[in-house]
Amino acid sequence: VTAWLNDTIFSNLGARLPAGYIDLALGFRPGTLGESALLIVLLGSLVLISLRLIRFAIPVSMLGTFMILVRVFGSGLPGEEVMTGDVLFALSGGGVMLAAFYMATDPVSSPVSKKLCVVYGAAVGTLTFIFRRWGACTESVAYAVLIMNVLTPFLEQTARASVLKRGKVAHHG
Repeated sequence: VTAWLNDTIFSNLGARLPAGYIDLALGFRPGTLGESALLIVLLGSLVLISLRLIRFAIPVSMLGTFMILVRVFGSGLPGEEVMTGDVLFALSGGGVMLAAFYMATDPVSSPVSKKLCVVYGAAVGTLTFIFRRWGACTESVAYAVLIMNVLTPFLEQTARASVLKRGKVAHHG
């Protein structure tokens, strides 16, 4: 698909799409739906957002953190140097987008407060980057979500204790 678009449309405009990106976005490569059909995942995500079924802070902080880390440190592809990471490629495969909108936002296992949602999302994005960049497991994003799901009660308890402590200090002050 990319070659056809380059030959018929973009060559006339003096532009060129990198090889394979359209195939990744449309799902014309082997893999599960969430790992290969980026546009379908994004369309479903828009439905979830429009129906207010997910907290938007989680995917925004997760994807934002992940994209910054990939851009700065690279995704592990050969020849990448600092500040040259291919963010679009990193987002287009491996289920990162699926996890950001469907797994990490699970209302039962994700935090309730908006501030903790941002922390949780950023932690999932960071762990996903670390596992994908330096790890050898293919399900890195799933492990990142599971680890943070296990830590969510601890985060909420710590945040609650902090709020109570500040309330007592302000009340006695």
